[in-house]
Amino acid sequence: MTDEIALQPDAALHFEAVAPASQRRLWRGVALLVYALLYTAFAVGARRVPDVGLHPGAAARLVILGSAVSGALVSLVFIYLYSDTGTTWQESWKRYGRVFIVGGLLDLGCNFLAHPTAPRTVAPDLALALIGIANLGMLLCAVAMGLIVAQGMKSVNHLVTAAVVGALTDMVSVFMGPTKHNITTDVFYYLSFQWGILGLSDVQPVVGMGDFIFIALFFVGVRRFGWKAQRTLIALGAALTIGFVLAIYGPREATALPALPFLGAGLLVAHGGDIRRARAAARS
Repeated sequence: MTDEIALQPDAALHFEAVAPASQRRLWRGVALLVYALLYTAFAVGARRVPDVGLHPGAAARLVILGSAVSGALVSLVFIYLYSDTGTTWQESWKRYGRVFIVGGLLDLGCNFLAHPTAPRTVAPDLALALIGIANLGMLLCAVAMGLIVAQGMKSVNHLVTAAVVGALTDMVSVFMGPTKHNITTDVFYYLSFQWGILGLSDVQPVVGMGDFIFIALFFVGVRRFGWKAQRTLIALGAALTIGFVLAIYGPREATALPALPFLGAGLLVAHGGDIRRARAAARS
C-alpha cells in the first residue's frame, strides 16, 4: 500500500463543516479588530519611543522582543483563522486566485504610497494606516498561495517534506541567497509583515511572506489529515518566539535569522505522534 492516507470524508475538502459560518465570521472579525488595535498601538508607540541604537541594553531588548513577538503572533492567529476553508483542486485556483490578486494589489499599492521612496510623500499617520492595510494584503496573498498548494497534499510525507525542504531553502536564501539581498532593499517591505518595534523608532519588517505561505500550508495540511490545528497554532507560536529570542540575543552582526527551520521543527515536534500513526496506518 502507498503512503496515501484516507482523508476525512467531506471535511478534508470542505472545512466549512468545522464550524458554523456565522461563528467563523465572528472570530475573523474579532481577529481583524484585535489586529487593528494592536497595530495602531505599536505603530504609534514605536514612533514615540526613542531609538536605542544597535546595542540596546537588557531592558530595551525585552521591549524590542515583546513588540516583535506580538506582531508575529497576531499575524499567526490571522492565518490560523483565515486558512480554515478549502475546496477541490479545480475550484481552488479560481477562488483563491482572486484572493491572491486582491491581496497583492493591496500590498503593492499601499506599500508604494507609504514608503519614503514613493514619488509623493503622504502624511505620517496616513503612511502608518497604509502599511497596516498592506500587511493584510500580504497575509491574504500568503493564505491564498498556501491554500492552492495544499490542494495537492495527499500524503503525510508531502507535509513532512514541505517542512524539511522549506527549512533548508530558507536557510540558504537568508544566508547566501535572494533574502540576504532583499533585506537590504525596499523590495523587502513588499514581501514582509511590518510591525511597530518599540525601541527601533519605526515600523519594521518582522517576518517574510514566504514564511507565512508555509504557515498557511501547515495549517491546511494539518486539517486535511484530521489533526488538531490548535496544537499547530501553539507550536508555531512557540517556534516564532524562540526564533526572535535567538535573533535579538544572538550575535549583533546577524542581520536576520531564517524562520522556517523553527516553524518546521515546531510542526514536526507537535505532530510527531500523528505522523507516526499515519505512516503506520498507510503501511497496514
